[in-house]
Amino acid sequence: MKILIPVDKSKNCTFALTFAASLAAVSSKSLQIEIVTVADKILKKRGGFDPQQAFAEAGVDLPEVVQQPTEKFFNSALAHFKNVRDGVKVKTKILYGDHPSEAIAKEAKRFEADIIMMGARGLSSLKSLLFGSVTSGVLAECKIPVLVLRDKRTFESPQFHVAVAVDGSKASLKGVKHIAEHRGLYKESEIVALTVSADVPDSVLKKLSGKAIPQDNPQEYFAQEIAKAQKAEYEAAFKPVRKQIAGAKLACKEVGLVGVNPARAIADFVKENGTDLLILGSRGRGRFKSALMGSTATNIAALTTVPLLIIR
Repeated sequence: MKILIPVDKSKNCTFALTFAASLAAVSSKSLQIEIVTVADKILKKRGGFDPQQAFAEAGVDLPEVVQQPTEKFFNSALAHFKNVRDGVKVKTKILYGDHPSEAIAKEAKRFEADIIMMGARGLSSLKSLLFGSVTSGVLAECKIPVLVLRDKRTFESPQFHVAVAVDGSKASLKGVKHIAEHRGLYKESEIVALTVSADVPDSVLKKLSGKAIPQDNPQEYFAQEIAKAQKAEYEAAFKPVRKQIAGAKLACKEVGLVGVNPARAIADFVKENGTDLLILGSRGRGRFKSALMGSTATNIAALTTVPLLIIR
């Protein structure tokens, strides 16, 4: 597995470094990790000309935002991986560009990264503040899975708890496909597939609209109709999951949640059950409608700091 970790001088980037280092320590899977940072393109060496050296010789003090990252900067990032096992390769690279997200997306494609790990801001009720501009830009620029971390998380063993949200749509099943394709990473994990049905599914309202309701026990009748509709929605969401999981020879528990707000139901579940990683397919339809990341995914991010792996 190849992991790309963009870093800068912010505290948030250490979340991704810490997470990747703990994963490298407990996983038996071969890992290639590339730590990158983006410098202003005016500093890129061309032929024998070194702009950084030329500015220094001319006595020009460059603003910090365009200064070349130092060896000390990278050594600080590499220090997170000093105790990793054999089979884990870590390297660093400086990227150049006016737009960090574009440079990162381009490098992720060249490196053939399986996952991009990025630190982001903490909880916020304002969706625009959940992820910084670079993280949001990377999500928009490339289709490689992006793991967003907003606090310090570590693994003590490869038996971590993974939840994948599904709704029967092709987009949501991308998360299941990711697990199947990387079974070596998840083979010792406890995997849970989550889906959410409304307290009163729309199908019940449509079915009973204009229909005579039995008067002897209307509450029981309603309860039965709701239960049948919820069961049907759960089955529609989980049926395609079973095929992919079985093909990868993995075990997966199915959990049907109930709630008017899918994001709240999922966020409450991962918090109460100690989930280590939540996987979401973006551009979902059905109950996970989306623009870029998806309204449900965005709302979940506003409600929990559980590491969020977004699959586009």
